[in-house]
Amino acid sequence: MSALPYARGQDKLSGMQNRREVPRYMCELPARLSLRDGEAVTNLTLIRLGIRGCATRGEGVPAVGQKGMILIEWQGRQFQADAEVVWKKTDVMAGFRFASVDEKNRELLVKICAIHPMQPLTPQAIKTAGKDKPE
Repeated sequence: MSALPYARGQDKLSGMQNRREVPRYMCELPARLSLRDGEAVTNLTLIRLGIRGCATRGEGVPAVGQKGMILIEWQGRQFQADAEVVWKKTDVMAGFRFASVDEKNRELLVKICAIHPMQPLTPQAIKTAGKDKPE
């Protein structure tokens, strides 16, 4: 397994924890969220995507802790994964963590990520990259 491109570390300027452990990719992809309680499907736009989750924009974002299924149509194929809302900034922006992704969906997710540009690292993440590796 290759080394992560950045390490966990404290951002001294803002005091916030840098939680990024895997790359995130910038995108503008249509997606749907189907809630587990049977509520109507919500249309969202993915704005960031990674192998562990995504950030979305769209009306009707559910509350933190709500669970559902994210569906992405891409090149005639469908990615789907159980997901949980882990953060919400406004009524239209939220972050989801994928609960589990089977091998077929994981392969498709990697292909979707591969064609999108990687989100730039923060200056602090660049500064701390590799500092947790033994010498």
